[in-house]
Amino acid sequence: MAKRPRGSSTLGGWSTWLLACLAAVGLSACLDCFDDGPLEDAYYEGKAAAAERNQAEYDDGYADGRALTFADGISDGDLAGYQDGHFDGYYGPLGYPRGFDEGYLDGHFAGTFDSSACTAGANDGDADGYANGNDQGWSEGYELGYGDGWDDGYYDGSGSCGFRSHKDGRGEASKSSEADPDDLATCHRRGFDRNLDASARPRGFADGKRDNPEYQAGFDERYPIAYADGQFDGQIDGYNIGLLEGYDAGFGDGYDTAYYACYDDAYPGAWSEGHEDGWNEGLGVGYDEGYLAGWNAGFDDC
Repeated sequence: MAKRPRGSSTLGGWSTWLLACLAAVGLSACLDCFDDGPLEDAYYEGKAAAAERNQAEYDDGYADGRALTFADGISDGDLAGYQDGHFDGYYGPLGYPRGFDEGYLDGHFAGTFDSSACTAGANDGDADGYANGNDQGWSEGYELGYGDGWDDGYYDGSGSCGFRSHKDGRGEASKSSEADPDDLATCHRRGFDRNLDASARPRGFADGKRDNPEYQAGFDERYPIAYADGQFDGQIDGYNIGLLEGYDAGFGDGYDTAYYACYDDAYPGAWSEGHEDGWNEGLGVGYDEGYLAGWNAGFDDC
């Protein structure tokens, strides 16, 4: 947030900054706690209070960590070991990747030889080819027919008749030599809140566990056993899920391969057929509309 420049002596500059700050964030947030005076002292008193709280929280967490027992280490080692092992097994080479690859191959084979893929592709290729060819043929035939019809119509038509101010206030800014108690409380709270460490207790707890030999002995005893169990289960879970997801992905790719092969095979012939039909239809419509326009033009020239 931008602060009011120190040493500003004009009421206009100070009032402009204050109004902008108030409009953006409100009164308490615009308070300058770094005034080289009582407000700044209050801020640093709050900061010191936060440091004391942080140390107290860290010490409490550390004491809790040192108070853990061998049985606590066994319990945590069992949980952490299983979770780590399951993750490594799930995403390891014998887990999800292997299942996905095998499932993909089976799915791709099934999708490629799904008879509905070729049928759907051929039907869509035939429909799209005919429609696109018909549109282009109609446009080409219409253009040619219109020109011929216009010429004939003009000939017949021409023969039918034989032939949308502000001044800044200026003055010395006043500054009270005594700080408002509410402002002192605000700056103290701001110094406290901005320096309070929410991680102090968890950090102390982690350090306490690390320096607790009884807890570490239990953790180290159980962790590798639980890791192996988790890794085994993770491989099975990963493989099974990978197998399913791989099959779906492979089937989709195989289906698309067959679909587009049959689509591409059906499209050209249908395009040619549609083009011919569209050309003939467009030619007739174009001739009729061209003839009428030409006849009217010829008649007007009589």
